[in-house]
Amino acid sequence: SSFLNGYLYMANDESVSDSSGLLTMKRIMELQDNLFHNTRFVILSACNTGVTYAPKTLRKEKTEVTLQEANQKDTVLQNIGFIPGIDQVSFVDVFMKKNINNVYGTLWFANDDASFYLMTNFMKNLLSDDNSQDAVAAFSKVQREYVLLCKKGKTILGNMYPQPLHPFFWAVGAIFGK
Repeated sequence: SSFLNGYLYMANDESVSDSSGLLTMKRIMELQDNLFHNTRFVILSACNTGVTYAPKTLRKEKTEVTLQEANQKDTVLQNIGFIPGIDQVSFVDVFMKKNINNVYGTLWFANDDASFYLMTNFMKNLLSDDNSQDAVAAFSKVQREYVLLCKKGKTILGNMYPQPLHPFFWAVGAIFGK
């Protein structure tokens, strides 16, 4: 199996006979670039969407051998400009290769309540900034507001979380790109 078979589970379109609801990195790479020409932002708030596979950092282990074998069988990486064994690959990287300037991805397992708060307020900030639509500034503003509210003792995630100020909650993701 290839790491390119990592997937996002999307809504299944019953009207399309081959729609499984699974969107793999490989499938995204195979899509024509012109399908993304009007895409300004991609938000991948599911767990670990910004985590990269960096082949050069692996030691001679079973994982490295498996991934090297997958690279030899799968020329999709080379066809779109990735250099197997050198380049990093993640959902964020795959969308950025499609010339999307702003991709949000998470760097570890995301807390659902914190993600809901961050993404909801991020989109509000982004939509209220009609002139420049600066995704980095909009997300940074949400993170700062989150931290300030927690420091003031607000229970923005409810009473279930004793330390919602911990970066685990508010630093889970980042905007990648321009």
